[in-house]
Amino acid sequence: MKKLVLPALIALACGSSAQALDLSGSATLVSDYRFRGISNSGKNPALQIDLSVSHESGFYVGAWGTNIDLYPDGADLETDLYAGWSGD
Repeated sequence: MKKLVLPALIALACGSSAQALDLSGSATLVSDYRFRGISNSGKNPALQIDLSVSHESGFYVGAWGTNIDLYPDGADLETDLYAGWSGD
């Protein structure tokens, strides 16, 4: 699934005029990444980054990521991918 986001962003960018696209992003530093009261970052700071591209037709695609420390020998990164359409 992760391998599909970059090609989707490129296809969206190449298939449309530059005026039709809106690129947005954000970076947030939090003191502790918590979900439902449980620390997902081992009670350490976490950097959270969001990048999204939207088209004037209403279609959008993006990715959100943060560092985590949930498992001793597990993943160190959480990545959430999203896509959708917001129209009338």
